[in-house]
Amino acid sequence: MGFFDKLFGKGKKQAVTPPAAPAEPVQAPPVPKPVPVVPAVSPPPPKPVAVVPAAPAPAPRPAVVAARPPPPPPPKPIAPAPAPTAPPPVPPAPKPAAEPIAAPVAPAAPPPAAAPAAKVAVPWLTAADMAKKQTTEQPAKPAGAPVAVTGKLEVTPSTEFFQGFVKVTIEVKNGMNIPAARTQVTLDFNEDVLRLQRIEPQNYRASGSKVLLGDVRPGQVSKLVYYLDPQICTESLVDGVVLFRLPDGKTETVAMKPLKAEVVCPLFFTKEVASSALLKRLVESELQVRDSKVYHPKIQAGVKYDKIYELAKSSVLAHDVKEVREFKGYNPFSSECWFYGETKVKGYKIVIRTAVREKDNIIEFFAASTEVRAVTGLLAELNHQLATDLETHLPGVSLEQVLDEQLKARVQAQAQIGKLAEDVAAGETEV
Repeated sequence: MGFFDKLFGKGKKQAVTPPAAPAEPVQAPPVPKPVPVVPAVSPPPPKPVAVVPAAPAPAPRPAVVAARPPPPPPPKPIAPAPAPTAPPPVPPAPKPAAEPIAAPVAPAAPPPAAAPAAKVAVPWLTAADMAKKQTTEQPAKPAGAPVAVTGKLEVTPSTEFFQGFVKVTIEVKNGMNIPAARTQVTLDFNEDVLRLQRIEPQNYRASGSKVLLGDVRPGQVSKLVYYLDPQICTESLVDGVVLFRLPDGKTETVAMKPLKAEVVCPLFFTKEVASSALLKRLVESELQVRDSKVYHPKIQAGVKYDKIYELAKSSVLAHDVKEVREFKGYNPFSSECWFYGETKVKGYKIVIRTAVREKDNIIEFFAASTEVRAVTGLLAELNHQLATDLETHLPGVSLEQVLDEQLKARVQAQAQIGKLAEDVAAGETEV
């Protein structure tokens, strides 16, 4: 018996020692985990799960035990026998586990790639340094091809006489395929002969005769109108330049065609027979071109309006015209005088009126004819003559010209046109 005991004891030791290692794999058989997963897909699978009857595997166990003597203990060591059979199903289970494990291993590789990013964000670099670094690291973009400029900027000036002014119109047309940036118009004229009264439209920025049109788009047309008040009858040249900027920053200049502003004073000859009735008919029906110059005189104390009136009247009589009718009033002083004349060259008929009204502080020169040039030239000459006479005889009086058309219309409405045909002297005839 001692021998068997020793023999079985050794067998037990051998049987006991090995199970310690397989203990882990034996727990692995709870691979029944796939069993619950299968029902989630479809309820029937539980029946095939019964195939787990690894029970047939134990069948060989009794066969092995039968080969050994009757002692019942052998079933315990037989437990390791299923271990070799269990491993076959176990390998499929680890495969899915191995796949998720492989996925996390992949992100572990990125750390080396992140290292260079850390180098870019250097804390001690300023924003300027970073900008310089980016410009040096980034390849310079190739410069775009220069723009081919086609066409040209066209400048068209023109003049006409309008309401006693030399009206200069400048038309700027951009015929190029690019915008004319910061376009500026500068008009050049003799300021001793022509005085700038106003520029239209008035929404442009202007300094004297310089006007900033701004950017003129391709195909766009911009217009400027200068109103020049002639101070004397003479011939004067008006020209100018237009400046604009190209996309490359260069400035181009376009010179305007010079214009001749010819303000001609009409030469009169006296019509011996002229009546107030003739003047009334001419003003009301025949002479449709009419204009006036109106002033607010700045008078010092002691200067009387009748003296100013005499100077205004003498300015008209300096020409070869005939005085036809005069109306006077006092307290306050108010007087107007009508004249008639014809030009020597073309024979244009002209009716002239001068008036001074103390109540409204007004001096007026009025002219009516069939030719605008004759009216504009005559008013310019009367303006110059009166300014010269005032400077000589009444140095304390200066003139401020009125440009308000509504005020000028009200002054003309005060004229005594309706009384021109009254109290006609006996024997007076019309021509």
